[in-house]
Order: sequence, then structure tokens, then C-alpha cells
Amino acid sequence: MSKFNVICLDDEETVSSLIKRLNNSTNRIHIDYKYPKPFPKQIEEIITWDRAHLLDGLVLDLRLDQTVAQGQEQADYRAGSLAQEIRTLATEGKLSAFPIFLWSIDKRLSKSFNKDMSSQELFDFTLLKEDFPEKASERAMQLAAIVQAYKDIGISIKKMKCFGDLLGLREQDSGALDPRVGESFLRQPRSFPIHSYAKYVLDQVVLISGPLIDELTLCARLGIDQEKSDDFHKLLEKLDAGCSYKGPFGDGWKRWWWPLVERWWERIQPNGKAMTSLAAPDRVDVLKARLKLKRLSVAEAIGAEYGQFFSTVCQVLKVPLDPMDGFVVAATGRLPWHDKEYISREAALNRAKYNVHLELDPFEKNRLESLKKHKVIK
Repeated sequence: MSKFNVICLDDEETVSSLIKRLNNSTNRIHIDYKYPKPFPKQIEEIITWDRAHLLDGLVLDLRLDQTVAQGQEQADYRAGSLAQEIRTLATEGKLSAFPIFLWSIDKRLSKSFNKDMSSQELFDFTLLKEDFPEKASERAMQLAAIVQAYKDIGISIKKMKCFGDLLGLREQDSGALDPRVGESFLRQPRSFPIHSYAKYVLDQVVLISGPLIDELTLCARLGIDQEKSDDFHKLLEKLDAGCSYKGPFGDGWKRWWWPLVERWWERIQPNGKAMTSLAAPDRVDVLKARLKLKRLSVAEAIGAEYGQFFSTVCQVLKVPLDPMDGFVVAATGRLPWHDKEYISREAALNRAKYNVHLELDPFEKNRLESLKKHKVIK
């Protein structure tokens, strides 16, 4: 397996220690630190790296114009301006398609970048410098997965017949994908640049629960407590045969096709009830009996007054949740195939305690206020 070359442009040389941690966390990528140059020179240098096959990805600090290193010329631009020019050159065929990552401190992102939707579209992934060293291995794996995804997508779009082909979905499993996913790309095949495909797949399919679900949601819907289940990995092995996601970004974000998990459930329990129509203890009983996995533990509800018909996860507490015991989170730009997100009553009623910043759907706000006044569960 080849190692990817990623270059980091940052006007603070102290980030070398963060880059070293990333490089030491994986054998899939090597990140090389470079001090940014004035705009025309920087573009020329990026083109040179690309033509020499030395550039598989680029990491940019949000502010490239704040400090001047000794013996260096100060950059006169920010990350967004450079990223925009790179995307334009790639679309024109003057640069290869490669991912662009943004990294900065949370305070700077909150002040400007998080409010600028147009700039956000330019970057494939955002890294917080505060995440290091704790999340160095996870982030390194995700960077490598994104670089690999660009290469895989570049190959797939030349021969795909449907969007499921791009996502690594077998023809016999095509029904697992909502036909509206990727519809705009199919209307004009091969007319979009690779970075548009990549951004869409990561943001609208992989990172949001819908046809694909993450490990927390999978465990909630199976009704199991992952940490207390010694047979959890054996269960995953039985699922992975046909239900795991094998498309772009799958190396960085483990996902499962929920429609295929439901089909798998029907096979292990023919003529039985649908998984989510059973309470968690009953789901686990089926898994134990049908799969001969005795060391599976039932996921517990948040409290005695909470149900165990889990189908989602509290976005604050990260624990299984019955939607009847939660409130829908407001979502700008939610697409038809996206699942609704919820927070539990516990989180909604104790926002300060849990430092909750998520806004509720407008229709849910009145229900929460009623709950506060009457102290009853609706």
C-alpha cells in the first residue's frame, strides 16, 4: 500500500510538533511542513509539486498572513483564497484533483470560518489543533481515507452506471440506496469535478445518518451495550460480510448500510418482528439465540422513565434513545434521506449542565416548554 504525500502550509513553525504526531500515527501518509509564500509564488510551487507527483493532499492553516518567519516573505492571503484558486485550476485541468484540509484553533473557526458557508465548501475536512495529541491516530487515518477516496472516485466516475457504483454498492443491493442520492450528478455525468463528488459523498452520505449508520447508531438499533458485550466483534464479523460500507471514505469512517442490516435481521429471524418493533432486551435475545453469541449485553436506557425501543442516539449524551423520549434537533439543509437527529429530555432540560448548543426544531420548542411547566412526559 503506497504512502500519500501531504503538504502543510502554516505560518507558525511550531505546528511541526503536531505534524510529527500525525506522521507517527500512520504509515499511510507523510505530511511535510512548508512556510507559505506570496500568492503567485505559492500557486506556482503547488503546480510544481503536483507535476512532480509530490502532492496528494494539502493542509492549510486558516490564517496564513499573521506571522513572518525570519528570512521569509509574508503571505498576503488566507486559506480560502488559496483553496478557491486551487479548485479553479483543478476544474480547468491545470492541477490534479486532491483534497484540501483546513486546520486551525477552534476560536478562529468560530469567529469567521463557521459563518462563511461558501468557504466551507472549498475544504474537504476541518482539523482542530486542540484535538492533538489525543486524536492524532484517528485524524491521520481520516486524512489518508480522504486522499484515497479522491483516487477511487476519480476512477469510479469514468465507468459508473448509477450512484451506487460510486459508493461500492453491489448491484443486488442497489435497493439499499435512496434513488434521490446523487441524482444531480447522474443527470450530467462526468460534468462535475472530483472534489464536488467527494464533498457530496462525505458530507451528505457518510457523515450523516441515513442509508449509512455509524457504530453508535448500529449498537442502539441492535439494542446492545458495546462496551459490556464481549461478543461484539463476533457480531460485527457476521454483519461485515454484506452490510458494511466499502465505498469512498470507508477506511476513515466505519459505516453500515441500514437497509442491508434490516435484510440481514429478516434472514436470521424469518417470519419474526422487525428489529425496531422490539424492545432492546428482546432484540438481544434474538441475537443470542440465532447467532449463538451469549456474551451480548442489553443497552440501558438513560433512566427508569425512558423506553428501550431504541432507534437513534442522543446527540449530546451519545447514548441509545427511543425517539419518543427525545426532541428533534433543528437541521438546516436536511435532505430526504437523512435521519432526524434527537437530543434526550435529560439534555434538553439541562442545557447548562451538558453545555448544549444544539437548537431544537421550532415545532419541538413548545413541547419542551410545556414539559418544563407541567413536569409531565408527553
